[in-house]
Amino acid sequence: MTVVEYRDKFLTLSRYAPDETDTTDKRKERFLNGLHDEMQTVLVNIPFVDLEALVDSAIQMEGKLNQANENRKRRMMHQSGPSNTPSYHHLKIRATDIPKTAFTTRYGLYEYNVMSFGLTNAPAYFMNLMNKIFMNFLDKFVVVFIDDILIYSKSEEEHEQHLEIILETLRQHKLYAKFSKCEFWLKEVGFLGHILSAGGIAVDPAKIKTVAEWQAPTTQTEVRAFSDWRDTTADSLKDSRA
Repeated sequence: MTVVEYRDKFLTLSRYAPDETDTTDKRKERFLNGLHDEMQTVLVNIPFVDLEALVDSAIQMEGKLNQANENRKRRMMHQSGPSNTPSYHHLKIRATDIPKTAFTTRYGLYEYNVMSFGLTNAPAYFMNLMNKIFMNFLDKFVVVFIDDILIYSKSEEEHEQHLEIILETLRQHKLYAKFSKCEFWLKEVGFLGHILSAGGIAVDPAKIKTVAEWQAPTTQTEVRAFSDWRDTTADSLKDSRA
């Protein structure tokens, strides 16, 4: 479901639960909780003035994520990346907290027994778990971002050893990577808005394309969005603060 489709469905369903969306803050919170976890992690810290501003930013971010998801694994000379899916569903919720996840449908009342994407602390909790599991390997040959595991090595022989270590670690902790979402022996990758390779770090072409096609801002929200982007990429763009 795209952000636009989700927005339309959200507005329709909101009519049947007016008490849950009767203020701007409630509408923003409810809408944010239904977005993909990668969007939530970024957008939750931005003080949007209203739901429309939140939706606009989510749509822009969706376009960037769709392009970045084609190749999100980081490496030096050789890189690979198992991706856990659905990652949060590996985590059981404490029995005493299960009632807190209750939600009502026309078929009755339901509760989550495992972590859901919509729970507020899900990204932070899973990130903490992954950091603990791979603590001995972080910044040596592994970088973890939520459910993306990035393995980098200087040689093929070394990379093969690193892969075995990480896959065995996942097996020991009963975490599973979906093969169709794994990429191995990569030479270049897009990661968090940058392109990484043995030659160094470069700006993601998707970001340049966005700026080239960016319409002149006409509202305070649009100006703020452009300023946030400029601050993020200032180190890569000459005279960007001029």
